[in-house]
Amino acid sequence: MSISDTILDARVIRCCQIAATVVVFYDHIICLDQEVEYIWVIDLRPPQPSFVECRLQKRKWTLSKALYHALQNRCLGGILLISECVLHFMSFESNQLYAALPIPHPKPVLNYDAPFSHTDVSTALFGLQGYLNTAVIWIASTIMALRLTAMFPQSRTVRYVVSFVLIAELITMITILSVTLRHTHPDDPSLVTCFPFGVSQYFYAFYLPPLILETILFFLAVWNAIHQLRIRKIWNRNEVLSVLIRDSIFYFLISELFFAGNAALTLYVYKNGVHLGFHEGRTSWLQIPYASSAAANIILVARFTLNLQSAFYKPTLYRSEGDETMTTINWAHTADTSLPGVFEMSTSPRSRHFLDSSNSQNFSG
Repeated sequence: MSISDTILDARVIRCCQIAATVVVFYDHIICLDQEVEYIWVIDLRPPQPSFVECRLQKRKWTLSKALYHALQNRCLGGILLISECVLHFMSFESNQLYAALPIPHPKPVLNYDAPFSHTDVSTALFGLQGYLNTAVIWIASTIMALRLTAMFPQSRTVRYVVSFVLIAELITMITILSVTLRHTHPDDPSLVTCFPFGVSQYFYAFYLPPLILETILFFLAVWNAIHQLRIRKIWNRNEVLSVLIRDSIFYFLISELFFAGNAALTLYVYKNGVHLGFHEGRTSWLQIPYASSAAANIILVARFTLNLQSAFYKPTLYRSEGDETMTTINWAHTADTSLPGVFEMSTSPRSRHFLDSSNSQNFSG
């Protein structure tokens, strides 16, 4: 691969990495109000007369919330994105590479007299990037699995199957990544290009375990939605779309399609290349699906969790006339059919007040 090809790769990958990082942080900013409201905030409103016990209280922590913060609040995702940025910005710290660029040459950042060589630093960053990406994907899969098992609260078979596939996914991904990293190395040290070369031609299989899991989750979610529609005998198009959108079933499909596309793109990049100088083992453009994988998982699961939090604290009302939106979300402790026209309700102070006020208005009318 010529110097011009290396420059092209560095420019394209650098732009893609910056774009992925900006998108993730921008999404976090625009969702910050929802995060504060549904996860961090303390309910400061005074208790209602009908619910004297509803005093000031912080949102209860759950496993999904803990995973959400590990994923969305940059504990893992932020470190991953920063490490990827470091990799690609290091790719420009070479006098030989900069000599062909019509831009001012900054001083090299790397110290070649340091105890750790460029190859050692790049290899360590490859490992950090790979295992953090694995953690982000697996946390996303875990949150999706928790949502799916909540749809089948009485089915041990579903819990066992999903748990087995989830554990198998983690083991398989770590195995594939570990084998790949053993043969992965940066490019010519004289160019200081932190691109992963020597990647196995079977690395696309890294995305197959999450793809299989998301496929299972999606079909189980669709089956449950159809089952709920049959029980309640509601086949209106608007109701079906409401179930698919409000209950986050589309999230399973989006995640499934994403991993399928990621695996296909990884295979295509390796097999066909992206320029004439491409040859086997030089897979620098694999950084593009790598960056998009991390960004998409952080955004998707963050929105997924916030959607469920919104459904819990602002539940949908069911009325006997069938005019309201139905849902497949069944909170384990919230079923209460004692109120006329209400199928189930949330026991959070905010939701109980919301339901109580709505029903009081209906009774008075």
